[in-house]
Amino acid sequence: MISGAKRAFFAERKIRRLFWAAVALAIMIAGWNALLLAAREMSVFVRISMSSPESGQAALYYDVGRQFNSRHVSTARVYGDGQFHDVKFNLPFLKRYYNLRFDPPSLSGGESVINKVDIVDRDGRTLHHFELDRLKPAHQISTFVMADGQIRFFMADKANDPQIRILVDQPIGFDRLQLLVRLLAKQAIPEFLVSFVVCLLIFVALLYIWSRWKDPVIATLVVLAVVFLGWRFYDDYTSVYFRLSMQSAATGYGAAAELFYDQGYGLSGGDFVIARTRAGDQFHDYTFKIPRNVRYLRLDPMTTAGTVLIKSMAITDRSGNVLKAFPLHQAGPEVGAENQIKVFEFQDEGLKVVTEERANDPQISIMLDDAAKERIHAHPVPPARTILANLFGTVALLVAAIVLWKRYRESMVRFIEGPFFQEKLPLIYLGCALGVILAMAFISGLDVHPDELGHANSVSYYSDAWLPPSIDDPKVLETISGFGVSYLFRLEMVYFLAGKFASLLSGVIHENYLRLRLFNGMLFLLLILMVSRRIRHVPLLVWGLVLTPQAWYMFSYFNGDGFAFFIAMLIAGQFIDPDSITRRYLGSATLWDKWGGGVLCGVLIGSLLLSKMNYYLYIVFILFLIGWDFVSDGGRTPWQDKLCQFKKWALVACVALCVYFPPVLYDHYVNDFNKDEKISKFVEQHAAYPYKPSTIKEAPDDSYPGLYLKTKGTLWYEIFLENSYWRNLSFYSFLGLYGYMNLYADSQYYEILSLFLLGMILFIFFYAARTLDFKEGAVFLMTCLFLILAIGQSTYVSWAGDFQPQGRYLFPMIPIAMVGLSRLPMGFQKQIIPCCNLILFVFSLTSFAFYALLFIPKIG
Repeated sequence: MISGAKRAFFAERKIRRLFWAAVALAIMIAGWNALLLAAREMSVFVRISMSSPESGQAALYYDVGRQFNSRHVSTARVYGDGQFHDVKFNLPFLKRYYNLRFDPPSLSGGESVINKVDIVDRDGRTLHHFELDRLKPAHQISTFVMADGQIRFFMADKANDPQIRILVDQPIGFDRLQLLVRLLAKQAIPEFLVSFVVCLLIFVALLYIWSRWKDPVIATLVVLAVVFLGWRFYDDYTSVYFRLSMQSAATGYGAAAELFYDQGYGLSGGDFVIARTRAGDQFHDYTFKIPRNVRYLRLDPMTTAGTVLIKSMAITDRSGNVLKAFPLHQAGPEVGAENQIKVFEFQDEGLKVVTEERANDPQISIMLDDAAKERIHAHPVPPARTILANLFGTVALLVAAIVLWKRYRESMVRFIEGPFFQEKLPLIYLGCALGVILAMAFISGLDVHPDELGHANSVSYYSDAWLPPSIDDPKVLETISGFGVSYLFRLEMVYFLAGKFASLLSGVIHENYLRLRLFNGMLFLLLILMVSRRIRHVPLLVWGLVLTPQAWYMFSYFNGDGFAFFIAMLIAGQFIDPDSITRRYLGSATLWDKWGGGVLCGVLIGSLLLSKMNYYLYIVFILFLIGWDFVSDGGRTPWQDKLCQFKKWALVACVALCVYFPPVLYDHYVNDFNKDEKISKFVEQHAAYPYKPSTIKEAPDDSYPGLYLKTKGTLWYEIFLENSYWRNLSFYSFLGLYGYMNLYADSQYYEILSLFLLGMILFIFFYAARTLDFKEGAVFLMTCLFLILAIGQSTYVSWAGDFQPQGRYLFPMIPIAMVGLSRLPMGFQKQIIPCCNLILFVFSLTSFAFYALLFIPKIG
């Protein structure tokens, strides 16, 4: 009976396609989980068993052949209860170590004791043991005595950088292959298998549930209800809550509290949650959701200078049951001042914290004892009352939704397919988007947006010039940054166009910064006008404009990215709209019939070539699609028509090159066909010391930390996989991060939005697997590949150039996705995409209005 049901389930061809799509997706998810685990576990630990009278942060510097430097350091917290605890410092096992230096925490007084030092792997196996006589005082250690198998030492008075050398006779290395095999066998491969089986079972169960209903809407509602219930239980199983009651008198704009957590891999700039704080005399409660496997916490009670009074601090489960409470009426080893804090007083009414005058990163360390970790790490089954409440609420909502759908089905379908929802409503919310863009342009202050002044200085060159400058042009000196470079080096046409636009408005608007902001606002208006002409037929263009408020922010101040995105969207419109002049030209009978469409497409591609280089990947994607359409025709098109199509694309390419090459050739001509060498000399001469190429080469520890990490010995996986900072900051700044990357929305916003985006992506993935034929399915897979390449491209720039995890570098993903999704059936594009657009607009407007506009520093 069961086997018969199974045969019936797999009998339908579309179900089989969904099943294989589920297998592929499960492999990808399991592979990603295993890859992340392997990258983060590729380490060993220097383990120091010590006791300390006070809590504090210790550091271990390791020399891998580049001397001690600020990049090769591992930190860990020391628990200050006077008892012996193992302090572990994470080290990558792929390196060899020539010297080690232990920097204990700077203490105001009291004796510290060390009784063991060794190197262990993740399982605690000893890989290298140090005799205690290998430890020697190096700096700011007043007393250092070894007796009875222990080292007892005191810090010097007012010590701020105590150091103990760990002598190494020969370079320390490990059997990397053996460690890697153990990692794969004991962790990575089991993680992959477990994740694959769990994901596949979940997907197959959901597919089975979905296949039981003939009405796809009801089937989807049932699946969503099951997924919601499963997510609630999973969330309770893996998360706890840090709860804070705090009164704040922080000064500055956009005050927020941030909580960083260590999951056993050290503190990472990407592992944090944030909540906006409210100033005043009242206490306010703040809740931060964190994973259960935390080892250590760091609270930044504000991001500016000021005073806070913390009344209570605890870790609880979702129901509010306290797992760990932190007493704040008296000093203890668990809570301590860490950075930029002038006053740290435990009072009857709570903990009073006063920062230094110009503080921008005050920090409070929060230690967890072993008993607290055990309670927090436990995964108890939720109470029956909680399970029943979640089940009842979800079923009630599901039944209500099904009843409403059955009763008003025809009305809902008519409304979604009607002119208001399809045409008028998108124009209303695109108009709202333009409104908040202009509001930001008019009210935001000077020098509050990333690099706006540098872009504006570059535009000023073209206020009276018509041709690109040479590198040694004296006017270029007025446009350089501390890096010793100018945006004029890149030969981007946006600066020429913005300069002439600003000159036209100079008699009407006095402030140059506002004229330039209006240039970008005009670009967004032109996109709206383009969409409005064919809005019913191009909902994907609307999708691209409301997907993220970061795009709105990009158009609200002057920069070089807005124009490139504008051109990319115009190109996408030409490929998506079946009635665009480019599509009409490609469908014409002869080479010169409706040739204007080919010229327009060539001009747009040439303009994009003269814009941001990260959009070159988008052009390559377009070329791949064109090539695929040629080779996948299967002989159905006569060779004469194929030859005509080839000639048309040759015409487009010629026009693009005619736009691109003249300014490029002139630029090389005025620079004596030696531009790269002139730039290198210019940067060396004019860059600030930390950014000079000679500094990076000869004194890398003195150079800017984020420059040329590849040449400084950083491995790629350390940026993208081992540390979540790049991934999380890129994700946040893709979905809405404002100012100088310091104005976040609350963490709950990003969590809810990410869940919606994940659901949308999965829905599109399975819909494509179910409906697309081989030719269009290959285009969908090609789209997925180029989306991954766009992420890889951004990662490589941060690794080989300047470390900048910024979402704008990922923006080519938007037109790539739009062009790829345009191959989906029109029913999907006209029914599902408009519904997603409305929801995305609500998310974007919430972020932009209640965080960006509210907290951005205002003009004057």
